[in-house]
Amino acid sequence: MWRWCILALWSLVVNFGILPVAAQHDHPSECTFPRFVQSPMTQDGDLMPWITQRLWKADGSRWITQVEHRINKNTIDSLRRNEADCSDGICISTAELYTRVCLQSQHHNKFIVRETKKQRPGVKEYKCMQFIRRSGIVVQVRTGVAWSSIDQVKCDDDSLSVDADYDWPWLGPRLTEQWIECPLIGGFDFVTTDIAKRQKLCPTQFIPSRLESECIQGEGMDFIFPTEECNPISTTKEEKIHCYASWEDEHWMYLIMSQPRQLPPKFAMTFPKTIGDATFTANLYVGAVAPIGSTGVPPRNVTHLEMSMTRTSAELCFDVNPTDCQNFKSLGMCSDPNYSEPCKKSCNLCDRAPNPAPTQNLAEDIRGQWVQQEVIENFNLNINQTHVHSPELGTFSCIGKKYEGQEYKMVSTFGNGCRPRYTCMSFKRANPNVLKYRLSKSVRSDEPLETICSFSNDPAPLNALIRSASFKNLVAAVERVPVPCGLPGKTPFDAMFKGRGASCTGHVGEYDQTTCTSNETSLWLFLDKKGDCSEPKGLDQGFTCLAHLKVPQKTSGDDTLIITEDKNRAFNQSRFRCWVLTNYTGSGPTDRKGPVLYQMPSPQCDEGTRRDVTISDTQSASYYLDLENRSNPTNQSYCKTATKVNSKGGATSISQTMISQSFVYLVLILFLRCFH
Repeated sequence: MWRWCILALWSLVVNFGILPVAAQHDHPSECTFPRFVQSPMTQDGDLMPWITQRLWKADGSRWITQVEHRINKNTIDSLRRNEADCSDGICISTAELYTRVCLQSQHHNKFIVRETKKQRPGVKEYKCMQFIRRSGIVVQVRTGVAWSSIDQVKCDDDSLSVDADYDWPWLGPRLTEQWIECPLIGGFDFVTTDIAKRQKLCPTQFIPSRLESECIQGEGMDFIFPTEECNPISTTKEEKIHCYASWEDEHWMYLIMSQPRQLPPKFAMTFPKTIGDATFTANLYVGAVAPIGSTGVPPRNVTHLEMSMTRTSAELCFDVNPTDCQNFKSLGMCSDPNYSEPCKKSCNLCDRAPNPAPTQNLAEDIRGQWVQQEVIENFNLNINQTHVHSPELGTFSCIGKKYEGQEYKMVSTFGNGCRPRYTCMSFKRANPNVLKYRLSKSVRSDEPLETICSFSNDPAPLNALIRSASFKNLVAAVERVPVPCGLPGKTPFDAMFKGRGASCTGHVGEYDQTTCTSNETSLWLFLDKKGDCSEPKGLDQGFTCLAHLKVPQKTSGDDTLIITEDKNRAFNQSRFRCWVLTNYTGSGPTDRKGPVLYQMPSPQCDEGTRRDVTISDTQSASYYLDLENRSNPTNQSYCKTATKVNSKGGATSISQTMISQSFVYLVLILFLRCFH
């Protein structure tokens, strides 16, 4: 009886697909490498490679060798590319390394692969390899030892710790970059030692080299050197660095970074996971390498710079080098600006130090609690009479005002070693729910307001996320008042959704067909469940309108910007969006001209959004409106039963529910039969 029960339960579990049975085999199955490592194609149909083991010339001017991996579904083709000087320029040679084919997928992005090499035809080796995603363009790859039989392969973590190439992350061929905040935050003085030459750089300079990192979010790293000669990685006094990936182990932080628009990333840094306020050692590498372990020793031919770092004082009046500054004072050198400016404290010039006390009031109509919602991150701003406080960006004190416009000069001070920052903030009140605002780049010197109030986007990959040329839309965080949407009744549309090739039909407007009611402050979007649009996938939604703004255009009349919040979310978890209503001037899915409603992924839109949509396809969806057939329904015949949507956004089918219920009933019957 017991044997029969066990066999019956086992058969039930396997037949319902609860416990799949895997077999070891030496031929490709449905095993495919993860989507995040698949190589995108160029316009010519060529696969773009992942790059690793890139070595640079001693002067850092160009790379001389690298390994390239092209991944297509279940296959990895790898080669080494070398550059050398030739009589007619630069010669490039390539050598094939191996081909790996995915045989079996394991947990945690581990895969059993078969490896073959052109130099050893007929020889097959079997390995386990693992992809560890560090960012959108950086992955680490762990590979185990090679075996002659697939049955010998082990995929446990201990078996994957033997790969020497683990020191070299793979740098991705992504078409768009990903911004991350650098994990090292604060201001530090440092002394650089070239490990290969065993010598300190610029030992006679009394002004130390300096690093200021993420003092205001999104600034990245600023390396500041007393002279160009003290910069070991370039020929400038200041070096701006952006971070592209970071991770940690038990004791160390690892960072892949580069200059703006320098892809794939060129540099790497490691530093202790816990640094506090004491002096610590960071390692900088010319090459995207991440040496594992406490020594920080990189592979051969990688430039290794050791930086002895000390977090600086939070004092506003300070000496950059207290010992030397005291000597300069005793020698009567405080009258020379070359010495008095870096030695303000010793030279008794603290009246020239930054003063964070506010001296101006911010306009009453901009005060309150606001949220700047973006696709990848949110920023909260609390504006009172004299300060703007943001948990993400810091605290800004108002010390100047441009009276002909709401532009304010702000100063920020820090307790983490960063020097004070001066920033311009500009505001425009759009309506009770929306405040337009933009932030300038911050500077370390106290410049006139007219100089600081220059607005532009950050370099890629940050772009306009924090600092921007155009205004951002801040939405009231505490009290919001619905406003008319300006889309009465129900208007038919043909829709195109980003990432989906199908054209869908439906209607949009203030009419809710599930309740047969209209509300001028509501926007309802319904899809006809036909063909490729049969599953809702979260697209049937209701929205509350918070702003209806007219934007004059030189041609085709005014655009309308509508800012909404989703109805199906809690107040403190609201999701805001912008909709741009304009006259469409091209050919849509119905090959006709006319009005189009663009649905944006966030509430960030302005007078330039229509241009951005046309150039770079930034919208989430486009609804081509048929205004001639707009209707104002008033009876029950227009109502429909709402489709039940599961937690993942898809329709729950009756067959799925019946199968689940049948499985539960069968298990219950077997349990009662066996134990009673």
